[in-house]
Amino acid sequence: MSKRVAYFGTQGGGIPGHSFTAIIGEFSYEEEREVIRLDCDTTFKVFDGKRQFKFFNYGKYMCLAFPASPDDKRGGSITIVLIEGKDTSRKEILGAIETSSFLKKQFNRLCELYGVHMPQV
Repeated sequence: MSKRVAYFGTQGGGIPGHSFTAIIGEFSYEEEREVIRLDCDTTFKVFDGKRQFKFFNYGKYMCLAFPASPDDKRGGSITIVLIEGKDTSRKEILGAIETSSFLKKQFNRLCELYGVHMPQV
């Protein structure tokens, strides 16, 4: 995959607190700040108050998010994978998760903890 991939969420190991992680490619400080701005009340509106996966566009990224964290049980937690390109397909996002051991672990843990399934395409 030549598109850059980023993650916003907890870093695993049961440690709370959310941060930006570049999965594929490099991101400028300004781009990191742009991703971190997703951690706001407006982002949570896409979930309609439900524990569900949602695909959405954000700036120049296509995202898949879940309104909880595998490592932080506090309210207001979120887990997001972002892939550069608004035209990125859902299949590409799911493929990026499958090919990254870190992303796969985080998203699989969400499914186990909250009794949900990964989206299908």
